[in-house]
Amino acid sequence: MTYEQIFQLSFPLMQTLEMMLRILLSSICGAAIGYERTRRLKEAGVRTHILVCCSAVLFMIVSKYAFFDLDVGQLGTKGADPARIAAQVVSGISFLCAGVIFRNRNSLKGLTTAAGLWATAAIGLTLGAGMYTLGICSTVFITILQILTHRFTFGNDSLNSQAVSLHAVSTPEFDEELWAFIRSAGGMVDDCRILLKRDELTAYHFTVRAKISISAEQWDNFMHQHPEVQRLEHESFS
Repeated sequence: MTYEQIFQLSFPLMQTLEMMLRILLSSICGAAIGYERTRRLKEAGVRTHILVCCSAVLFMIVSKYAFFDLDVGQLGTKGADPARIAAQVVSGISFLCAGVIFRNRNSLKGLTTAAGLWATAAIGLTLGAGMYTLGICSTVFITILQILTHRFTFGNDSLNSQAVSLHAVSTPEFDEELWAFIRSAGGMVDDCRILLKRDELTAYHFTVRAKISISAEQWDNFMHQHPEVQRLEHESFS
């Protein structure tokens, strides 16, 4: 009996579909958790949670089902555990994923890319183990999810971030007008730090999140209307 015949007997169509159902359910569960996180403006949102959850399912399937063609009782393989290969790939790829995550001001970047690398490693293991249908279907499924979640964003994923550094003579009235200006522009303040400076100046460092970033013209108008402002710097990043 050929290897292909053994594969077809061991992984019939219905079993492959059942494995795909596990991946689908994991994406739904990951999306639910990610939605709650992104509503709270956390960095890891829906896309990241879906990728991580789907990857974990693929790693589990490979470790559990992918080594049916190996007879570990043969001479020289006694006591061997082929699933250790998958475990070592999971550990190794995690170090690589950590390298693409970096901090930009008050925001973490690269989380979804890191999760995508983890998912790619899981698909590579799946194909390497000979589970071709599952690997190809998972690739198509994850790619479609990525396209859809980038096109239809919500929560934190739909907001643009803007780092703001402002030096001004602080008064309770000025503080109230500053936050009111940001709210009127459709923004919300995140990770605000207020530091006292010399000559009665106060340094404000915060991130503004909004669907449309506050424009330079809007900030200039705010400065002209408030002579208390001595310096204002802002930088937008996605």
